[in-house]
Amino acid sequence: HTPGFVSESPINRSSGSKVIIAIPVRISESNAPRIISVPKDFATYGLGVKGDTRAEIVFFESDRFFDQVDLKSANCWIQWVNTSTQAKGNSQSVYMDATEEKLLFGWVITEEMTSGAGNIEFAVRWFTTDENGNISYSVSTQKATCSIKSSLDLDIKDL
Repeated sequence: HTPGFVSESPINRSSGSKVIIAIPVRISESNAPRIISVPKDFATYGLGVKGDTRAEIVFFESDRFFDQVDLKSANCWIQWVNTSTQAKGNSQSVYMDATEEKLLFGWVITEEMTSGAGNIEFAVRWFTTDENGNISYSVSTQKATCSIKSSLDLDIKDL
């Protein structure tokens, strides 16, 4: 349970085989350079296993305000690249929750991200758009790295 977040919130519980892991995103004016602090155990055991499909939701915690902008009202996306397969993409955050000072939000790990064992690099980006759809504000973390662990391949036709 993350202090300050309501215990009834769906993001504070494990659901089925999903694992909830809090990663503090240090993104505040007093704590530059906007790094993602990956906990030691999480760095050791990895973000997932090759071939995982929606088996994990990783939760991030960050400061709610940056540059006097309320990041709860901004679009929040996780940009990622699997360095072994060069697969890359952008994932919209899920399950956003907030206190007066902090945000908690999730990132669903998909088969594209776990397409190959090796490292996955990722960063969190918040942005707002104007009435014409142009970016009016954008702030990002520096990239962080976690591993995708190896496994045996599954071909559903072989079952």
